[in-house]
Amino acid sequence: MTTTRFDYLSERQLRNATLEFFGASTDRISAQRDIQYAFHCLSPRLNFFKNLPEGATVLDLGAGDGSLSNFRKWPLTNRDDLRMLALSLERGEHFDNYDGVELKNFETADEIFPGETIDAVICCHFIEHMSDPEPTLKFLSDRLDKGSRVYIEWPHPVSKKMPRRDWMIANGINISTTRFDDDDTHIEAWDSDLVAGLLRNHGFTVETVGRIVMPHAASQLRDASENDEVGNTLAFWAYFGWAQYIIAERAGGAGTWVVRHPTVSARPKSPWQRIFG
Repeated sequence: MTTTRFDYLSERQLRNATLEFFGASTDRISAQRDIQYAFHCLSPRLNFFKNLPEGATVLDLGAGDGSLSNFRKWPLTNRDDLRMLALSLERGEHFDNYDGVELKNFETADEIFPGETIDAVICCHFIEHMSDPEPTLKFLSDRLDKGSRVYIEWPHPVSKKMPRRDWMIANGINISTTRFDDDDTHIEAWDSDLVAGLLRNHGFTVETVGRIVMPHAASQLRDASENDEVGNTLAFWAYFGWAQYIIAERAGGAGTWVVRHPTVSARPKSPWQRIFG
């Protein structure tokens, strides 16, 4: 599992580190769009998306409000050649931008985009809502052909000891989810070694396992956000390495080793909020 220096701090130390980070905000004048541009250009999710093959069909699994579709044209290269599909429980604000939409419960639906050839999947802040991540990974294995690629992002276990959102707001920091259980539909911040092992079991080659840690971009977002909820949340996550990710490619056959993993009792599930879509 990936680690940062913040992972070793106590909850009290993390509260102090949070106040220190937001207390260091300056009056630096900068257009927020420029800061958002730089942040997304550096993000692993955008780099994955912008480097998909020409004409690929990409499934946004757990699409939230559909904000991923905004990245077709912005920033950097225009990827209007990509065909985008969205799967979610509810219709999101930007779903008109997709080439296909299905409103289904992933865990109970008989078929998802039947007849579609899916070349890539972006699964962002989805598996932490599952009582077991393996059905998601099996679905990816069943639906993707050799050479197809997946990007999976979800909270790191450090999120379980981060300051609570209501404590942050009480300290004057306008923000969204900061502690894992701020969202009562979260079930587990799965260990990245577990998820990587399950991907291998289901016929994937794991290319990258990482944390989203961007301290300089985080400071710029904080300074430019004017205490905006989205800007502060992205800054907080990027500074403390709140999220982790895996990039994998569908290989030719199944893996050769078995991962034993725990399951957690099922709880109500919801699509991710508007931060990442």
